[in-house]
Amino acid sequence: LWPYIHYRRSTVKNSTINRELEVVRHILNLAKKEWCRLETVPYIRMLKEPPPRVRFLSRREADRLMLALPPHLQPVVQYAIATGCRASEILSLEWSRVDLDRKVAWLDHGTTKNGHARGIPLNNDAMISLSLAKAHGCHCRYVFTYCGQKMGSVGSAWRRALKRADINDFRFHDLRHTFASWHVMAGTSLIELM
Repeated sequence: LWPYIHYRRSTVKNSTINRELEVVRHILNLAKKEWCRLETVPYIRMLKEPPPRVRFLSRREADRLMLALPPHLQPVVQYAIATGCRASEILSLEWSRVDLDRKVAWLDHGTTKNGHARGIPLNNDAMISLSLAKAHGCHCRYVFTYCGQKMGSVGSAWRRALKRADINDFRFHDLRHTFASWHVMAGTSLIELM
């Protein structure tokens, strides 16, 4: 395995190599336990990984960011902070999956990272973001649009807004951390949050 690890280290991080090694380890365990093809499984040592990066916005940073965003991105970011959804889940959200009366949005299986469908409760901020999206330019299918078309990504407008708001070391995915952190600081239990 070490020649492979050395080869992969030239192009990817240790975390990527570890995910690959986990697949190999799993296959070896299957070969022993279920397929009865191995008597023993060799030990595979995982590589060291840096501690996970956790970055979230303070309330002040969030306010600055909202003011710096172009109008088409404001509802997207507000929805992300209000729901904790991933960018792909937000940008692919369809009006047919939103129940404004029951205040819930449904993510179909296949549109989420783990492939499972789930309901997203919509708080007041999420409802406001949906109203803003509708006022900004109602599309017959997609909730969040730019120039009448489905948004593919937040792109350079996102990066320029971060720069205008003087927010460093922040990615769109960190809005999920912001959602979770604000909830925990407000007393939401981890079980409720999940």
